[in-house]
Amino acid sequence: MAEEAVESADFCAENITEEDIVSQADKETENITEEDIVSLANKETGEFEIDFCFEGGLHNTNWETCTKNSGHTDFFPIDEFTIDKLPDNVRDKDTYGLIKALSELTVHITVGYASPDRPSKVNDKDYPCFSAKNRWTPRYGSGRVWGAEKVENEPCQCSDCKTSDNPIKQWAKISILTAMHVIFDQSEAEKSKFKLGFNKDGDNYKTLEGYKAFKCDLKEDMCYLYSASHRVDLVDELKKHLEEFEEKCRVVNAKYKKTDNVKLTAIVSHPHGYFKRVTVGNWEVQEPQKNKSTRYEYTTATCKGSSGAPVFVFGKEKGWWLTHHHSGCDKNTKFNYSGIIWL
Repeated sequence: MAEEAVESADFCAENITEEDIVSQADKETENITEEDIVSLANKETGEFEIDFCFEGGLHNTNWETCTKNSGHTDFFPIDEFTIDKLPDNVRDKDTYGLIKALSELTVHITVGYASPDRPSKVNDKDYPCFSAKNRWTPRYGSGRVWGAEKVENEPCQCSDCKTSDNPIKQWAKISILTAMHVIFDQSEAEKSKFKLGFNKDGDNYKTLEGYKAFKCDLKEDMCYLYSASHRVDLVDELKKHLEEFEEKCRVVNAKYKKTDNVKLTAIVSHPHGYFKRVTVGNWEVQEPQKNKSTRYEYTTATCKGSSGAPVFVFGKEKGWWLTHHHSGCDKNTKFNYSGIIWL
């Protein structure tokens, strides 16, 4: 069963080994199938918007059979997102440039494991992956890069180098922000993969490997972690995009803070683990939290797989290093909502 699971899930969880899949919990219930695990995990997602894999391939079943956004007409491929896709009253080069810059920092996330420490409920809501914890549980999410640095004269922290007698000692250390229900803790960070530039079929995207979760907050639904790559050239490339994003943030926030009747919100995500998409809408509810933190509810379209994606609330974000991240969809209001960030 384990070998069949690996073969059918190559796209979902690259390089996951048989040892990863056949955990002690699996050994106790060897007759459970891949479909059983994934089906149960999908039922337990509740309002959260991670997505679980049924099969390999880019045009996966969940994208094609989605009922929340059938046809995904509001989800623009990044290469087709032109300035005319913006609402008339916000159609300018700075607004457009910021969204494009944010897209360069957005990452596709695949996680191949569920931590044994996941709770069953949080705030009386079912928490994802509880029944499948300590098992191979391939799922999709999104996130964003918020830092990049070159590391020299230290062993690389990727899985290959950790077991090598001759590890690479010059490598790229990339910081990523996502939702905690996507990557819960250290055990999941070590079994996570990230794709940069996963925009369309045939793209030469870059793959990063997670190795350390250094700040996780259950209340804020937030996870900061480090990833590693041997592609040292990524650091200069990402720093350029971060600088561009910072510059655009200053310009557009100064502009939109003077405009009370505009509630523009943009999200860049990988719905259903698919290629990068941009959605544009409005925020409807701003919920102040303790310590000047905020949570937003918005009409901006999201799907399963969008969890952890960067959410830019124009005129409200206070710095390039901070953006909200998508969390879920309220079944009562039908609004989508973010995690909590100090903004």
